[in-house]
Amino acid sequence: MSMESSAISEGRYRIGQVSTMTGIPPETLRSWEARHLAVRPTRTQGGFRLYSAADVERLTLIRALTELGHPVGTIATLEAGVLRKRLGGGASSLDDERLRAIVEGDDGLPEAVRHLARAIQALRGLVRSDEAEGHFPDFRSSLVELESLLLVLCERKGSLDP
Repeated sequence: MSMESSAISEGRYRIGQVSTMTGIPPETLRSWEARHLAVRPTRTQGGFRLYSAADVERLTLIRALTELGHPVGTIATLEAGVLRKRLGGGASSLDDERLRAIVEGDDGLPEAVRHLARAIQALRGLVRSDEAEGHFPDFRSSLVELESLLLVLCERKGSLDP
């Protein structure tokens, strides 16, 4: 097995894979790396970038924050824990207790919103389990996006009423 294929099989991802997993175009990934030092992927002997699972999670968090209006230059070098807190831990103003209240509560939310909350509960359980090993960036990315969507839906509760 070549050094490149060995690195890829050890949880390293090439730029195209990372772009697909995070929804960030390759050009933007290169820019965030060069201009903002958001990540520092390793390189193969051939010069190809190889991103770690931690890089993918970090990029997913940065993308989610930029979509909420944070300029990339202000968040690119922050530690992953700080990024998670800024985003809210995935969307941590949505802690487990609040999520459970959405699922079980009678606050006038549509059943589709409760269904989304149940899906988030299941995904959180999976992310926290050993089964997520090797798939963490994919699950984390999905969880961040779903939690953000759920918060938006809950904030717009009044506009969801028929």
